[in-house]
Amino acid sequence: MTYIKGYFAKVVKYLEDNGAADLLPVKFYRAYTKEIYEDNKAGAYEDYKAIEKRIDDGEYISVGDIFYYRYLCIRGEELDGNKKEDREIMLDLANKGLKYNDEHYGLLDYKAWLLRKDGKNSEALDVYAKIQEIY
Repeated sequence: MTYIKGYFAKVVKYLEDNGAADLLPVKFYRAYTKEIYEDNKAGAYEDYKAIEKRIDDGEYISVGDIFYYRYLCIRGEELDGNKKEDREIMLDLANKGLKYNDEHYGLLDYKAWLLRKDGKNSEALDVYAKIQEIY
């Protein structure tokens, strides 16, 4: 893990130092580094919120499925899956990520779980069937 952490951080730093610092994928990978390798979830969360705003303002991110999955994982820690309004936020994030890659396992699994929690068992089963078919 240390090797990967070091290599990953070097790649991100190289991109930042060579004119790509403001590109959304680079912003995402910087936030991801904070979350995964630096155990700085609060910093990553703030970065993810800023990235989401830029996406909502019309910018495109080529790694949108991965971004929304990581953002959903962090947001999910503060949201309550037992509250309908929080599940709606989580489902919205999963659906946004699935627009980039409709076969992303983590997003599909999250979506199925949320649908099941909402009592939408038939829809949840359809998503689980899709997961089974793909994986």
